[in-house]
Amino acid sequence: MEARRRASRYDVRMGMCGEPKVRSTALVLVVLVAAVASGCGDDTTGPPPLAPLAGGGVEGAALAGSIDVHVIASYDDAPIAGATVTVADPSGAILASGASDATGHVRLDAPAIETRASVTVASAGFVASTWYGVEGDHVTVPLVAPDRDEPSTRVSGTISGWSSLPSIAAGHYLLAVVEGSHADAVGVGPRAPIDLRTALPSSVCMTTASAPACSWSMSVRAGLQAHYAVIVDADPVGTASRDDDTFTVIGFALATGVSVDPGVEVTGEVLEVLLPADIASITVDFPPLPTGFAGVIGVPGLAAGDQGVLVFPRGAIPRSPVASVPKATGVLSGAVTWLLASAQKGDAANGAEATSIVRPITDPSATIAPPPYPLTPDVAASGTEVAIGAGSGARLHLLGIEDASGRLAWTGVVLGAPPSVMLPMAPAATLPTGSIRLIATEVTTSATVSPAAVELRAARVGVTALGRTWVTSSL
Repeated sequence: MEARRRASRYDVRMGMCGEPKVRSTALVLVVLVAAVASGCGDDTTGPPPLAPLAGGGVEGAALAGSIDVHVIASYDDAPIAGATVTVADPSGAILASGASDATGHVRLDAPAIETRASVTVASAGFVASTWYGVEGDHVTVPLVAPDRDEPSTRVSGTISGWSSLPSIAAGHYLLAVVEGSHADAVGVGPRAPIDLRTALPSSVCMTTASAPACSWSMSVRAGLQAHYAVIVDADPVGTASRDDDTFTVIGFALATGVSVDPGVEVTGEVLEVLLPADIASITVDFPPLPTGFAGVIGVPGLAAGDQGVLVFPRGAIPRSPVASVPKATGVLSGAVTWLLASAQKGDAANGAEATSIVRPITDPSATIAPPPYPLTPDVAASGTEVAIGAGSGARLHLLGIEDASGRLAWTGVVLGAPPSVMLPMAPAATLPTGSIRLIATEVTTSATVSPAAVELRAARVGVTALGRTWVTSSL
């Protein structure tokens, strides 16, 4: 990390020490008055800071009275100017604060900025975030913008060879669930499932006597991607209602190398049906369920490099240990096949999820045996303190707080394995009061994770297990 190429010299413009300022009714943004036990940014130009770490992270030398912080947007790494940055010790006592400049950077100085610092960042229009246990002197903090409208483009088309698909049993019907690949090449977060028993969205086509062809449309992100359809044989089991229909994946259709410009509608796209020789059958030997866990699901998919991640088909193995996926051959040559095996318990208010990840799968024809499910961490809030019980012993935890409406209000990144952390308080950040949902995710990754050196993007790519717990509490 220390050998990382330094950026060209910055004109370091620090936040001024002075009276608090309210920048937003949603997030209180202030610049604290300097005190004996705290510090603030100054107007001097010191050594040039490291360039921001793409995706966020910690690097640099050991803390020794100063820290450089870059603030970026999580969705594109763009710098965020005017963000309030506050550094505190493990007890929550504020040591220094300042505001990020036009490059998203601020340098904070205070003699007490030493080991296990916490860095809280808040900015109007973004969710406040705190990084705990920081021991490197350069931190890049990505902020989430919950109200940002993701640029999307409408795409419509058909499936070539739809009418010549193998015949299905009398009384059955065909469905095709069409999707665009995820931008994130990690493949850890499959989208929410489509309920094929309810009203079907336009991205799902159904063969009926009045509509024998497959015409579909959907909104997709901009950029390079793949579009694909999961073709399903639906059995109405002799009833008129779709509530009890059963579904079996029988094929796939695909278009790769699709480049989509923001806002430029695409029509007439054709997905080509894959031949049976290009489809593999995955068999999963699920590990034993942890005590108290009941539900289990397997989600297979492909990470196709710059084209993103293909998920088949949003929960392909809910009851059966066998599922079909396209082979990583032909137009998908070089793609990485992976599988999520996830067990759940509880409900939306209080529950847990344990996920093991198998990646890469080099031989889909062999039975896949995911590793044992990870332990899920215990988490509880008492006043401004959040206790984190040991799960599987990982050294990276992600925290989140949702308000009573389910809106994300704060995020946290915990480095090392402290038994508890202190929530930031105003003026560093404004958290919701009353009923909240507190979420803790323990991340096991093959990437390097330490309080002095971590890159979030690398940590995500190397994820091998996730233990997630959520509880309803109050602040």
